[in-house]
Amino acid sequence: MNVVSADARFLSGHVGRAEAIRCRVLQRHLLLQGIGQAADAAAAATIAGIVMYKAASWRSPSELAVGLMFAMLPTILSLPIAWRVADAHRRVLTLAWAQLARAVICAAGLLVLVTDSRTVGFAVIGVMTAAQAVTGSLRSAALPRAVHGSRLVAASSLCALTGKVAGTIGAATALGLSLVQPGIVFVAAAAAHVVSSVGYLSWHIDLGGRATASAPTPDLRRAWRQLCHHGATINAVLLAVGGRCLLGAAAMLFAIHADRRYDLGPAGYAAAIGLCASGVFCGTAFGPSWLRRTAGRAWARILGRCVVLVALVAAVVPTLATSAVVVFLLSAVFGLLRLQADAAVLSVIDDVDRGRFFATYDASYQLAFLVGAVCAAVSPIPARADGLAVLTALASLVALLSRISSVRSRRRNVC
Repeated sequence: MNVVSADARFLSGHVGRAEAIRCRVLQRHLLLQGIGQAADAAAAATIAGIVMYKAASWRSPSELAVGLMFAMLPTILSLPIAWRVADAHRRVLTLAWAQLARAVICAAGLLVLVTDSRTVGFAVIGVMTAAQAVTGSLRSAALPRAVHGSRLVAASSLCALTGKVAGTIGAATALGLSLVQPGIVFVAAAAAHVVSSVGYLSWHIDLGGRATASAPTPDLRRAWRQLCHHGATINAVLLAVGGRCLLGAAAMLFAIHADRRYDLGPAGYAAAIGLCASGVFCGTAFGPSWLRRTAGRAWARILGRCVVLVALVAAVVPTLATSAVVVFLLSAVFGLLRLQADAAVLSVIDDVDRGRFFATYDASYQLAFLVGAVCAAVSPIPARADGLAVLTALASLVALLSRISSVRSRRRNVC
């Protein structure tokens, strides 16, 4: 009873994005974040244009699954680094050094031009992905020190939207500049990261971290215990990670179905990625106002009904259009779940443990999508025309059983 009411007060007390963006500290936080993400997107898009389009070929689901497993490596390998730096003595200084490191990585894109090697290109993108994961954990851990608690949900939404807009701008700019000279993109991206680094160095604000060498060492078990004291928060985290896994499987099933039935080939995978991105964007954009209205009272029940409805539609009419609707709605739902889980995690974990725990949580969230996609690719479900409906129905059953278990546990606690 107390846990539910506390979470309700947590969500209902949050302000909207229009009020949150008035905070000058948040404005600077978003600006420096956007500069770095636009630079990385520009460099990555240019590398893709150099080494991928030249050797683009269709891959079978099993071969694609192997490729996705290799795509997990940067996130996995970056996790120990994120653990070490996310709770550094001064996060603002660590962010400045991280931007300089990303500048060097973007400049390394010039090696791709010189060697014209796919291996070098994939290596640079892999290191860039790892650096993005580490920097993202740093920024997220610092966010509660940059804004007040009442602005946390809106600030999380603004950070996510800024990343997507900045990435789109960076990729579009890269397409224009690469027509003139691809090398200009890498130099400009490196320079943008240097500007962002100077911005952090000149920022006289405490973004948290261990202030002294004698401060407590970050402890994941201690952070987990803090999270377990808030029942709705731990449920939101588990649903966000589990939902991300479901979304990866749904996107893979959509792409395979689009190729086998409509002969779309690689365009089907591009469409699946686009649907996921647009759905997450909508969920992130409308999430704060929706969460504020429900105030944590009925969000899980409403989302569960949406998933069941989507499963029924996909089962009755298993076409490409309904499959696209399924992927889009699932992306929007789980994008909203991630927003709520992020804000809850950042609010209940102590500053000394926040960076390490958020790095672990974020890595789990990202890997869940790839795990779901790999499992869907190698499973017998893609052979069925209603594969998406089967997958969503199974997920609905698991969610229902979890809901029943949660209600029974709450009743025992009340008694």
